[in-house]
Amino acid sequence: MMGLSLDIKSAHKRIVLRESEWGLVGFSLDGKLFFYRVCLFGAIFSAAWWSRLGGWILRCMHHMLWLPHAAFLYVDDFLFFQDRDLMPISAAMLCILCQILKIPISWRKCELSGTIS
Repeated sequence: MMGLSLDIKSAHKRIVLRESEWGLVGFSLDGKLFFYRVCLFGAIFSAAWWSRLGGWILRCMHHMLWLPHAAFLYVDDFLFFQDRDLMPISAAMLCILCQILKIPISWRKCELSGTIS
């Protein structure tokens, strides 16, 4: 078996809020009001919105990797496990898919590791 970890860069900030939701993430500074236009990490609803988008991305990746595999979404990381001979090809396909869909990957956090059998 071999595993792949793909970390999405600033995953929660990829969710753009409707103007009607800006009041949920506002703050004041020097007597002025400021509002985030994207979900920030720590807001109670950010994880719910990201999990919906992340779930959709994971389903797309599942369809692409039709050979036997296991895939998981953990916070902002996608974790994949597959046969040692297939995983390098699958990892390349997943990275290309992320580039096509303009999903920003935190490349320094990515990891491809295998076990010795």
